Amino acid sequence: MIEIDGKRIEVDIIHKDMLNMYLRIKEGRIVVTCPYLMPEYKVYQFINSRKDWIRNHLQRMERKKSYIYDGGDEFRLFGDNHPILFQSGNKSCNLINGKIIVSSRTDDRQKLIPFIYQNLNCLLYQKGLFMMEKHLQMLRDYGYNQTPSIEIKKLKGKWGLCYTRENRIVLSSYLIHYPMIVLEAIVVHELAHFIVNNHSKRFYAVVRNELAEYDNAIKMLK
Repeated sequence: MIEIDGKRIEVDIIHKDMLNMYLRIKEGRIVVTCPYLMPEYKVYQFINSRKDWIRNHLQRMERKKSYIYDGGDEFRLFGDNHPILFQSGNKSCNLINGKIIVSSRTDDRQKLIPFIYQNLNCLLYQKGLFMMEKHLQMLRDYGYNQTPSIEIKKLKGKWGLCYTRENRIVLSSYLIHYPMIVLEAIVVHELAHFIVNNHSKRFYAVVRNELAEYDNAIKMLK
């Protein structure tokens, strides 16, 4: 166990046949993978050397958690908090004049959360499709003439994925909570992989040339 900013965090040490140490955060715990003969005190030295990264990562996780709808009176939609109103009626969920109106025969908000996300993810899909169409010319300029498909999924540790062979991109459903420029940045990022299938300097040159606000948008996710 280690303490950061007064908070105690459990540490899992996994020994493997390897040369270097690696650290990740999993379900609020610090997980360190290290060589078999690595002394424990060196593992904790390594953890202490990464405290700033751990702190920032945990803060990012807490912020992300705070955006997720838990049944309250507001829903964070594309960077802004919108009132969410519940009424009796046939099951539906609509964004009307800046308000999210949920109709249902049940008063149990917790049971309605998956339904709310399912419906609002349709809006995320439409916005993602719009952003893709906005930047399709980038692909055309580099000789890629197909139009990728888009999917919305609950991703772990990723904001987007690109499957070049299948001609499709996947966007994280969590993007629904962030400003539209963030969605646009992720769409441009994934589309750019049809041009450069890595994260080289050339890749980021393509992305930044297409979207000048890319770096500032990505900072919102960190």
